[in-house]
Amino acid sequence: MKVNTLIFNTDFLASFGRHKLENGKIIIGEKEFDVDKTKPFLLKKKLFGFIPFAQPLYILKWDSYVPAHYERVTSEGENGEIRKELKLVDLKFLKNKIYTPEFHKGLTDMKFLKNMSKYASEKKGMNMGNLIFILLLIAGGVVAFLMFGTGII
Repeated sequence: MKVNTLIFNTDFLASFGRHKLENGKIIIGEKEFDVDKTKPFLLKKKLFGFIPFAQPLYILKWDSYVPAHYERVTSEGENGEIRKELKLVDLKFLKNKIYTPEFHKGLTDMKFLKNMSKYASEKKGMNMGNLIFILLLIAGGVVAFLMFGTGII
């Protein structure tokens, strides 16, 4: 699914584009943004100039793998009027210098990390055939040692 993105390159410079959304992640070049738990803005457009529809819009920052989260806040003004405004909720959007989108994409693309849970949870037990084989191998080794050690052969 293609979604609209507004990517802030600096605090005051942004670029607008359409990118592919797969499994709750938007991948743009070497960067990956996790948008699975984020509610996007809806961008109203018109198809053929008269059919209205809405598309999701995610607001991203180049150094944060988590998009901006906004919350609607109602407050009472000085004259008793009710004001509705959007407030930034998640401050990880502003500053996260260690866990960048490039690092996030490199970490999730590693094949051995994706398959780690399969190998950790897989437990192979010893069945009766393996036990009999091991006992016969030990018995054969003891018989061979006794035959060569006593000089029978």
